[in-house]
Amino acid sequence: MLLLRFINTIKIHKSASISVLLVSLLTGCSHVEENEVSALPLTTADLCLPTLNSDELLTSIEKIVEIHPPSTGPYPYFKFLEGPVWRDNIEGGSLYFSDLGAPARIWQLTPPSTVPVLYLENSGSNGLALINDNHLIIADREQRRITQLNINTKKLVELIPANGTFKPNDVIVSRDNNMYFTASKSGFFHVSLGGVLSQPIKSVFSPNGIALSVDEKTLYVGDYTNKTVTTFARDINGDVDELSAKVFVRTQGDKVDGMTVDCAGNLYVGSTAGVEVFNLEGQAIGIIATGRSSNVAFGGEDRKTLYVTTPKLLKAIQLSVAGVKK
Repeated sequence: MLLLRFINTIKIHKSASISVLLVSLLTGCSHVEENEVSALPLTTADLCLPTLNSDELLTSIEKIVEIHPPSTGPYPYFKFLEGPVWRDNIEGGSLYFSDLGAPARIWQLTPPSTVPVLYLENSGSNGLALINDNHLIIADREQRRITQLNINTKKLVELIPANGTFKPNDVIVSRDNNMYFTASKSGFFHVSLGGVLSQPIKSVFSPNGIALSVDEKTLYVGDYTNKTVTTFARDINGDVDELSAKVFVRTQGDKVDGMTVDCAGNLYVGSTAGVEVFNLEGQAIGIIATGRSSNVAFGGEDRKTLYVTTPKLLKAIQLSVAGVKK
């Protein structure tokens, strides 16, 4: 059995100087009025593709597909994989993911091919996020900054320059274009829609993975050292309510890493045990036996393929529930 443990079935519940530049880049507009940047409220139905009976979320798993590096080319190996993110396009879509080699690089996988191609060298990347469909947000761990990459032209723009206080690890962007990134030794940060970088939020000892709930009212932050995931409330402006911090789950495995959610609101957490899955109440559903897992993301045209980065392999699992379509 690929499912190591099954406990419960799933219940589906209905800096100011850079602010103008950052708003333009994040929204994809050359000129942005204040009342133009707020996203319209979206419902679960708007975001999620139809799902099958989620009671069989993990028990229905038939196999875990292993995706290896290409056998030829300058990098016939993976050093340490991270940061998967899916991008839709007219051909169906592609997965982008980081390899923390020296130098770091970004790979691209376009199904039905199972052979990734080298997309970008010297990316400095760890975590990746998608914004405005055509841009990647890069947590550049090497130059300790946040950058934005045009996927089509590969033009790179620095959004948050290095300031000596953080080494970005993982990053996520909300539908209203607020950005959040972790830096394990510094805390985690919020970059507002106006481009203002917050002071480090240090409510989590060693922040690593970061994710948003389906309605984006809740921010999940994983603690790499203490085997926990803490929740924080987001207000209407995207600010993090530090006083709302609450330990949501404790994992079985060590090294709590990248996370994602599905349309039912279930949380998928990478750890040394595999991908640990929890429902909306924080009850453990089970563990997908992928081995040590550094990050997770949903992809595929129906958003039902869970891609998992492990140190040396990319893995893919077909599920009966879809991820959130942003």
